[in-house]
Amino acid sequence: MTQQPLVSILCATYNQEKYIAQTIEGFLLQKVNFPIEIIIHDDASTDGTAKIVREYAEKYPDLIKPILQTENQYSKKVSVWNTFVYPKAQGKYYAECEGDDYWIDPNKLQRQVDFLESHPDYIFSHTAFQYYDQTNDKFLEDKSIQQNLDIQKNKQSDLSLYILDANQYRVQTVTTVYRSSLWSKINDDFAISKYFLMGDTQLFFFASTLGKIHYDPTVTSVYRLTPNSACHRGEKNKAQYRFNLSCEEMRVYLSKYIKDEAIIQKFKKDFGKALIRYAVFDPTFRSKINEGVISAKQKIALFCARHSRIARRIIKKKWRL
Repeated sequence: MTQQPLVSILCATYNQEKYIAQTIEGFLLQKVNFPIEIIIHDDASTDGTAKIVREYAEKYPDLIKPILQTENQYSKKVSVWNTFVYPKAQGKYYAECEGDDYWIDPNKLQRQVDFLESHPDYIFSHTAFQYYDQTNDKFLEDKSIQQNLDIQKNKQSDLSLYILDANQYRVQTVTTVYRSSLWSKINDDFAISKYFLMGDTQLFFFASTLGKIHYDPTVTSVYRLTPNSACHRGEKNKAQYRFNLSCEEMRVYLSKYIKDEAIIQKFKKDFGKALIRYAVFDPTFRSKINEGVISAKQKIALFCARHSRIARRIIKKKWRL
């Protein structure tokens, strides 16, 4: 009889045939004394990703539980995590990893789960990581380690603020393990809706308000930077500016949960800048977040950007967009 998994390893992938095998091998690398399950969702990849996932599932049928779509759900605006992945997971803990990232420490899961099992007041655990720059074929260090340690030691009560404020406290999804009950405790459907183009920052933010966060400075994982990565620092384009705007929208929306007025005003100012920048690429866009919070000066610039080609050219040149 199959044991109930203590940990559900959750992976979403799409057109990542070059990377998915390394991701899965990182899961199989784990040395644990508890049962796990590996749930891999492929969103109807058009390359060989699904074939690779299927082959691993056939080889490890007791471990790997594939969800292989025949139609792309993202294009239908369906949340694959909320609709397919989370409902299938049975673990007390979730560990997430995208299909192009991977784990390099065989003791990652064991250490994090051991900590959470022995510290019931902690709801979430994460570790240090490395970047891998796929384009230039080189690893980059995680420069947030010392800052994370300092904030954990001296400013634990302000952790949620540092998570929101330009990731001054950095959490990388590939390193996380958290109690599956966390999702049921988040009482804000819009915050975790598909409107925002990221879902992890909201999770980290709410985790920091609902329990303690554990940080292990051991490098356990690799976050791969590719031209399609959300935080890729290569050529800027419309999609990148839309993602940046979504980050600022999220910060303004979540600022209702914080009390630092100076930071709230900063979020509003950054939101205004992001709206103006994105209007250069899409003057028809209107945010679902109240645009009235931006300054009067920014409102004028935004109006001009939306209604004047000349203004858009001037803004694009001035801000080097």
